[in-house]
Amino acid sequence: MKKTLFWLTMLLVLHIAAAAHADWKSLGGIGKDVAVSGGISTAWTIGSDLGIYFHNGGGWQQYPGGGKGYAIAVTSHGTPFVIGTDNGIYKGTGNGWTQLPGGGRGKDIAVDGRGNAWVIGMDDGIYYHNGSTWTQYPGSGKGFAIAVSHNGTPFVIGTDNGIYKGTGSGWVQLPGGGKGKDIAVDGRGNAWVIGMDDAIYYHNGSVWTQLPGGGRGHRITVSHTGVPLVIGMDNAIWRY
Repeated sequence: MKKTLFWLTMLLVLHIAAAAHADWKSLGGIGKDVAVSGGISTAWTIGSDLGIYFHNGGGWQQYPGGGKGYAIAVTSHGTPFVIGTDNGIYKGTGNGWTQLPGGGRGKDIAVDGRGNAWVIGMDDGIYYHNGSTWTQYPGSGKGFAIAVSHNGTPFVIGTDNGIYKGTGSGWVQLPGGGKGKDIAVDGRGNAWVIGMDDAIYYHNGSVWTQLPGGGRGHRITVSHTGVPLVIGMDNAIWRY
């Protein structure tokens, strides 16, 4: 009877453990940052070698040109933007990389629905590119992680780890408080974050809710339809 109870208990533990990971699928590979092209939901990553890779459905393929970087964002049509290892800001051409006009350097990057790049600058300020020059977003906000909605509304993790949304003239903290380490925005304009406990949370407009499945990570991106991808605690690339 004791042996039967033991094996039933072990089966229950294994079932619970499997269920906790059942919602996440490994894409293989190890990465330092992750992005997704919204329209076709292709995953991109900064690899462990700092190279730029995209997932072709069967595996990872390096982007032409041999570029390297620290952070990545990708347009809905699949054009990558990266913070290079010199902190310069580069756009993929299809066969290599070109630095955005106006120079500038940054720490984190995002891209809006019009293909305009946004960055956290070296001074922690928030800047956007108009096609020729960089302009600081109104309100003199500062942060260390940035995401931008399709319509060009910026969201940042502030230097106090608070989560803020741009108003056009400044910044407002999202309702429900909360603090985070990295941020993403889905196609509905809902913010997602890696919390201070490394768990994944999403905002419904008033409160934060933890994503089921027990996932944890360092970096996050979210597809247009609201599917999160993360760099896990093991630095592997996971899709929900």
